Amino acid sequence: MNCGSILIALAALVLCHNGLGQLLDESCDGPLPITLKMTHAEPARPRTTFWMAGLYNGTEFYCGGTLVHKSYVLTAAHCVKDRTLAEVTVHLGEYDRSCSAKICTHVERRNVSAIIVHPKYDNLNIINDIALLRLEQEVIFKLYIRPICIIVDEVVTLDGVQTFSAFGWGKTHEEEESRILKTLELQRLGNDKCYSNNVNQICAGSNNGGDTCKGDSGGPLAASFPYMGKDRYVQLGVVSYGEINCKSNGVYTDVNAYKYWIANTVLEAETRLLTEHCGSDWGSGILVRLWEISLFEHNFTGALITSRFVVTVASAFPKDIHKIKVETRYLDSYDVDWFHKHPQFTYSAGKIQNNIAVIKLAKAVPDSVLVKPICMGLNIAAPMTWTAMLYSFNNQFMGTQSVALKRIDNAACSRKIGIPVKPNQLCVDKPNEAIYAPYDTPGSVIATSGTINGVEKYLLAGLISHVKDGVIVITNIQDHEKWIANELKY
Repeated sequence: MNCGSILIALAALVLCHNGLGQLLDESCDGPLPITLKMTHAEPARPRTTFWMAGLYNGTEFYCGGTLVHKSYVLTAAHCVKDRTLAEVTVHLGEYDRSCSAKICTHVERRNVSAIIVHPKYDNLNIINDIALLRLEQEVIFKLYIRPICIIVDEVVTLDGVQTFSAFGWGKTHEEEESRILKTLELQRLGNDKCYSNNVNQICAGSNNGGDTCKGDSGGPLAASFPYMGKDRYVQLGVVSYGEINCKSNGVYTDVNAYKYWIANTVLEAETRLLTEHCGSDWGSGILVRLWEISLFEHNFTGALITSRFVVTVASAFPKDIHKIKVETRYLDSYDVDWFHKHPQFTYSAGKIQNNIAVIKLAKAVPDSVLVKPICMGLNIAAPMTWTAMLYSFNNQFMGTQSVALKRIDNAACSRKIGIPVKPNQLCVDKPNEAIYAPYDTPGSVIATSGTINGVEKYLLAGLISHVKDGVIVITNIQDHEKWIANELKY
C-alpha cells in the first residue's frame, strides 16, 4: 500500500475512534435539571431529577442515592456499610417525601438483593466511600424514573468541570430534613480546602456559604457535560462528608476514579468490550500490533488492555523486584504503579499454572493511532479458533498477517511436553519459523475473532505462557477474565 493510502487509513481510524462512546446505561438521556444558586439551597425542578433515589429503613429516610442502571443504585458506603438488606428500601421517582403512596402513585419502592460496598472502603479515614445497591427487580424506565449518566469511557476525564449541582433531602437552615428535594450549586476547590489528600475525592464549596448536610450523604454531585455530540447530565461525585455545622466545604467521592469498579460490578454478566477504544489495525487490512508492550529488555512482552493496564505472564517478574518500567512498541517508556501476579500462580520444572499478571501503569498511555489497547471481550462464547499476528518473511507477503494456529488436545500436549496442561490452558503448534518471525516470547498475544454488538473484533484470547518441544502453551484469558476485571477496580 502506498503512503497516501496509509494516511487515509489512519485518518479513517481516527474518525471511527472518535465515534465511540461508553455510557453505563444508554437510557440515561432526559431533560437537564435547572441549576440554581442544603443549607441555602433551592427546590430542585420537578420531573427533571428522575434519577434521584431515597434510602429508607421502613419509614425512616436516612440517605440519598442515584439510579445508574436498571438494576443498580449508587450511594455512599457509609450509608449502607452496617445495614442488613431488610434495613434498606429504595424509593425511586420521589420528589416530595411527605407525599403519601396513595397520592404519589408514581413513586416506586424497591427492596435490595445485595449491598456492594467498595472493598477498600475505610470508615476511619472515610476513603473509597462508594457503594452499589442491586435491586430485587429491574426498573422499567418511564417519565419519572430514568438513570443518571455515568461515563465509563476510559479516555474521558471530568477534571475540567468546575461547577456542579448537589441534590438531596438533607438538613436545611430551616428544618431538620427537607420535605422537598433541593439542589445547591457548588464550585470545585483544591483538596487542601477540605483537608483531603486523597486523589479520588472532590472538594467543593458554595460562594454563599451553602453546603450539603446530614441526610444528603450518598446523593449526587452532577453537571451537564458534552459527550458524543450531546449534552448529558452526568454524575461526577457522591456526597461523602463535611463539617458538622454544614457551613463549609464538602468532600465528594470522585465517581470518575471508580468507573472500572462501577462498570465491572454493574455489567458483570453482560457481553461487552473491556474498552471501546481498542484495535489492532489501521483499516484496509493493515494489521499492526498496536497493543504490544515490552518488559525486561524484550525478554517478555504483554498486551495493553486499557490505557492504564497491561496483562502479561507472572513468570516475567523476578523475585524481590519492585520498580520496573515497560516500553510500547514505539519505545515510549512508562513507569509501573504496581503489578499483581495471579494468586494461584505456580512455576516449577514440573508445573506451570495460572501464568498471568496485571500491571497498572503510573500514568495512562495517550490515545494514539500508534498505540492502542487490544480488544478484550467479557462474557463472550468460548473461542473456536486461535490466531497470532505474525511478521512474515514470505516473498509473497511482507508485513504482519493473522495466522491460524493448530490446536493440540490438552492430554496429547501433556504427554508430548511432559508437563501437566490444565483446563485453563491450551496448546498450539509453534508457527513455521521458515515463513514467520519467531513467535515464542512469553506474554505474546494469541487472539480470536468475535462479534460484539454486531461488529467483528480481533479479541485477546490468551498469552504465551511457555514453549517446549515445538509446542506453545497458552494461558487462556477467558478463564481469568473475572480476576483481570477485578484487578482493574483498584
